[in-house]
Amino acid sequence: MNRNVLIVILLILAIFSINFGSISAQSDFQVFNWSTGGDVTNNTEFNSKIPHSDIVDEIVEGAKRGTPMLRFGNGSGHSVLICAGVHGNELSSQIAALTLINEIKSLKSEINGTIYIIPMAIPLDTALNQREFNGTDPNRDADVNGTVTNNVFKLSQNFSVIALGDFHTTYLPINLEDDDEILVTYPKTGYQNNLIYVYTMHKLINTPLIEYPMDTPQNPGVLQAHANFNGIPSFTYETKTRFGYVDGNSAERSLLGMKAFLTATGIYDFFNTDSSLINDSSLVNNNIFDDKLINVGLEECG
Repeated sequence: MNRNVLIVILLILAIFSINFGSISAQSDFQVFNWSTGGDVTNNTEFNSKIPHSDIVDEIVEGAKRGTPMLRFGNGSGHSVLICAGVHGNELSSQIAALTLINEIKSLKSEINGTIYIIPMAIPLDTALNQREFNGTDPNRDADVNGTVTNNVFKLSQNFSVIALGDFHTTYLPINLEDDDEILVTYPKTGYQNNLIYVYTMHKLINTPLIEYPMDTPQNPGVLQAHANFNGIPSFTYETKTRFGYVDGNSAERSLLGMKAFLTATGIYDFFNTDSSLINDSSLVNNNIFDDKLINVGLEECG
């Protein structure tokens, strides 16, 4: 490795105050000291639904100190990052991320690349079952240096991920009357790689797609927007449930979205997918955005 590159990496690790540890033979466990630590077991709705196991309980313990992240794979090949819990009261996506960790903890050679998972971006908010962090919406300040979502974005840059999946929940009884989840992305033109990934996910699990207009004023501070604007393909996946609760199969639907993401990016195939579907640029020629959902506002999801 180039000496200058190594120095930069060491500086980055120092800045983010990473604590390294092995949580299993197949993964690395890290906690980021972003003043985000909290005891998520205090959230009884959350604690009663998470898949308790040795690995999950260690993550929960680590979350008392800050934002936990796990790495699966050998560090080679393409990398992706899955983030959940940007809003602490959106529980189903965080439970899905912990369930995914449980399922892939024994994988090693089968992973075609590297998977980074942040299952609870702000454990303090998860513990309190609240949306805001330090009095602000953490998914509106990703463009502000030093915020939680800005730190997640920088990690994506540092890890050179090919895509960032930001998993949320929402409750839109009108716009989501007939759907259990939506996949939020950018317009049909541009962001070619991102569109390939989300179109593939749509094909795999038939999730409705909506698009945000590029000139929406709130866009710069949304994590997926900041990532896309800076060259990292990103999307927001929303599962329907009440804020602060885990309704129906919302956690399972969020988990399905995560598996579709890993399949679409070629990291791990959960669906025995036809290889011709992966990274098929012809997919973006199809107009499959769900018109009845296009006008969903940023304040209602994400």
